[in-house]
Amino acid sequence: MHQALLIDEILEVILDSCTESWTLSRIARTCQAWKDPALDRLWWRISSFKPLLDLIPGLLCVNGVYVLELPFCPDFRLLHCYASRVKQIVYRENIRLHPTLVSLLLQDHEHACIFRKLSNVQLSLTKCSSLSPIISLAKGLKTVELDLGFKMNTFETANRTAFDFLTTADRVSSSFDSLSLRGGASGQVMDSVNNLSRLKVLHLCVGATLPVETLTAISTFPYLRELEIHTSHIQPEDFILSSQGCFPSLHSLNIRGRANLIEKLLQNMRSGNLVALRIDIEPLVSTNDTWGGLFAAIKEKHTPVFFS
Repeated sequence: MHQALLIDEILEVILDSCTESWTLSRIARTCQAWKDPALDRLWWRISSFKPLLDLIPGLLCVNGVYVLELPFCPDFRLLHCYASRVKQIVYRENIRLHPTLVSLLLQDHEHACIFRKLSNVQLSLTKCSSLSPIISLAKGLKTVELDLGFKMNTFETANRTAFDFLTTADRVSSSFDSLSLRGGASGQVMDSVNNLSRLKVLHLCVGATLPVETLTAISTFPYLRELEIHTSHIQPEDFILSSQGCFPSLHSLNIRGRANLIEKLLQNMRSGNLVALRIDIEPLVSTNDTWGGLFAAIKEKHTPVFFS
């Protein structure tokens, strides 16, 4: 082996150019010096939990549910070895774990964090509710994207899971500062959002399930820089402004709603750093007068700004 291939910086450049998983897998088996850096890249992003579950000895899939063989004496060492390399989870696969297995994994997590490097998760909560309690305990979690769905038959389960996830992530991770919610949200979930004042990025695409109280709460978040929100169902007079105005740190706003509500937001926005504004006006309630007031607010309070 050429000595240059033992220099970390050169090896990093070579491995970064490898996109196929089978190539990284072969590199990891080449020598001890290449094993860890290659495995780190192979496992940094996962879209299925099955490869990790396959690392647990004695695990069976019975009628679509993963269970442990009796007697219960799980060995999670291999699971820890590979799960600790995962930095991103993009998961929309329907998978079910037996409650006993979830309980054992949570107990094991108390002694050693399973996802030590995890920072970014995208989850469909209608399909992976049994995994969410484990994922939410990642101490380095930074970006969370949760799809709640709009189906009534999964509404209760998805929202209960979302509430538990957000409450745990906010408590465990000091890095959690970016949240995206899509689907039908319960009042309990929205109440949990109201308390996430450390957020810097927030995307709320929850339709008419967004209460005006949440709009009022997030308008006071001190660090919020990027916001996407749908407010078509909210009347301007129902939105109660703080005496100090709203959105003190906003840089980017993507909003759908009534022209007069958006005008009210822009007129009272404390941030002087708004550089990107995307507006989707509800056509049934817009008039020439409200459009005029809206453009006047943009011109008076937020120029220059990139507008679309």
